[in-house]
Order: sequence, then structure tokens, then C-alpha cells
Amino acid sequence: MGKVVIPPLTTEEKELWESLGSSAAPPYICRRMEPSPIRGPPGQFEDDLKEKMDVERLMQVTAILRAKNRKLEETVSELKRANLDMIDNFHHLCISTSAKLRRLAKAIGHEDLLEPPSP
Repeated sequence: MGKVVIPPLTTEEKELWESLGSSAAPPYICRRMEPSPIRGPPGQFEDDLKEKMDVERLMQVTAILRAKNRKLEETVSELKRANLDMIDNFHHLCISTSAKLRRLAKAIGHEDLLEPPSP
């Protein structure tokens, strides 16, 4: 509870105070504050509303991240496919070049040129 400014006692309260002073009851009077007004539908606290808003915000962020992740996965798959195409083209180039070199070596009579040197 917070601090409360207490107005001065009325005459009735003074009389009550004096009568309580002669009894065995404690020598003080407690005043209670009114509870704060309820904001929102009944049964829902302000913290619940904040948590609900946080959850909704996190769900939106999650949906955005999933969409970005899908786009990145598509980009990666396209790049993998392009890489495989380049590898296939390179192998085709190597095979055709090797065949041409073999024919050339056979034509000049030096077929041993294509053999790797032995140590």
C-alpha cells in the first residue's frame, strides 16, 4: 500500500478515539484505501493483458521469421542447383578436352605424354 494523506479527525472520530483510549484495544485507527478501478473485462488482470500482447507480438515475429526462412531455403536450393549445373559442365569440358588431347597425342605419335610422370 502507498502512503495516504489523512484528513484531520472529525468530532465524532475524536470522541471515538477517546473512548477507545480507555478500552484495551490498540490506540490507533486503521484507514483503508479504495481498490483501484478495474480496467478491462472481469476476470482479466492487467498483467494477463500484457502477457497476451507479448504472445501476440511474438507470434507475429515468428511468422515473419518463418517466411524469411522459407525464402532463404528457396535461394539456397536454387544456388545448389546452379552449382551442380556448373560441376556437370566442368566435367563435360574435362572429358571432351581429354578426348581431344588423346587424339592429338595419338596423331603426333606421343601417346605417353598424357601419362603422369612416375617418381
